[in-house]
Amino acid sequence: DDDDDDDDDVPLSTYRITTSHGLEERHLREILAVFRIFDEDRSGILDLDSFEVMMRSLGFRTEREEMEGLVERDWEERRQERRMSKSTRRVQSGENEEWHGQDVERGDEEMRRVDLQTAVGILARKGYGERDFEKEIQMYFRIFDGGNKGYIDLRDLKRVQKEILEESAAGQWGFDVAELRDSTLEAMIREFDGN
Repeated sequence: DDDDDDDDDVPLSTYRITTSHGLEERHLREILAVFRIFDEDRSGILDLDSFEVMMRSLGFRTEREEMEGLVERDWEERRQERRMSKSTRRVQSGENEEWHGQDVERGDEEMRRVDLQTAVGILARKGYGERDFEKEIQMYFRIFDGGNKGYIDLRDLKRVQKEILEESAAGQWGFDVAELRDSTLEAMIREFDGN
């Protein structure tokens, strides 16, 4: 997709991130890149299951109940901000009457949907901006690098895959994991070998 290649050139404002929640622009771009991977239909919305997998892919393990609470909290905060903004506009325009407009309530189905702004807010609350990804990459590399060789080979990937498959079969992941063929694992090594 040519559009995907130009994501770094697209202003973040295009994606309606109205507040950064204290995250730097590089963090917002990282979150956007991962969000777009899971937003296969480019709707700008993830269902809760996809968002949960996205969070796990970023190293955040969150129980379903907690995640639903985080989404609800974010929705409530955004609704309050809209109310305050409307009140401020009424005061500035000299209106004295109470506002009798309708607040848009979020239904049960909407509570299972996460837009990019909600994802940014939740990840900021979970400490995304404070993480040291360089150290994390080194830690994960050491996990994969059996024998501390300084590189990851097919044997290492097969060992980690076996551990993941065993955990998945035991129900620790909450979803099934497919076993990859050796040719796929070898292709992964070639793709990511930067040496």
